[in-house]
Amino acid sequence: LEGMPDEYVPGIQSEVRCFFTTILFLTRIPCPAWCDMHPAFLVRGMAWFPTIGGLIGLYGAAWFDAIALLWSPAVAAGISTVATVRLTGCFHEDGLGDTADSFGGGWSLSQILRIMKDSRVGTYGSVALCLYLYIKCQLLAALGPSEWAS
Repeated sequence: LEGMPDEYVPGIQSEVRCFFTTILFLTRIPCPAWCDMHPAFLVRGMAWFPTIGGLIGLYGAAWFDAIALLWSPAVAAGISTVATVRLTGCFHEDGLGDTADSFGGGWSLSQILRIMKDSRVGTYGSVALCLYLYIKCQLLAALGPSEWAS
């Protein structure tokens, strides 16, 4: 972390570290060695979440439009979904699976919390993820390629 502040101090260096901390948290993109999950920078970096999310969406759209030039929208939807899931490391999908497992399999608060901490995917999580990915691909395919791609 040489040259980067240890604590958040308003300024360009801290903002750059917040930006890269957010990228590190939300994606699998390699970040500079001085970037880590320091809580002060991650909390301040939440202001970057919409920007990073928009860039992830553009990444998926670029994949969709490129593949739709060669194959059907259904194939493009599947490949663009794989691309964004790979880029984010299944960040949202992991949360969905944990939530479905905990609400489907837990009867008490302690059971729900124990299930959410478990790294394995259960039946409810598997079904929720399959349905989510199927519906997402169907909806993307129904949209078809963007107007600017043609």
